[in-house]
Amino acid sequence: VSEAMEPLQLALNVRGDDLHSLHLLTLLLSAQKHYQHALDTLKLAINQHPDNF
Repeated sequence: VSEAMEPLQLALNVRGDDLHSLHLLTLLLSAQKHYQHALDTLKLAINQHPDNF
């Protein structure tokens, strides 16, 4: 899980509003038990893409 974080962060640096990347980040953070950060990321995704939820 931690190995996936670095390339994902690079992808989000290029396109921080990508829904799929935000979803993956939420899952990875949750798997690492960073629940508040995962929830904050999910809220960001919902705010940026309300029609997809």
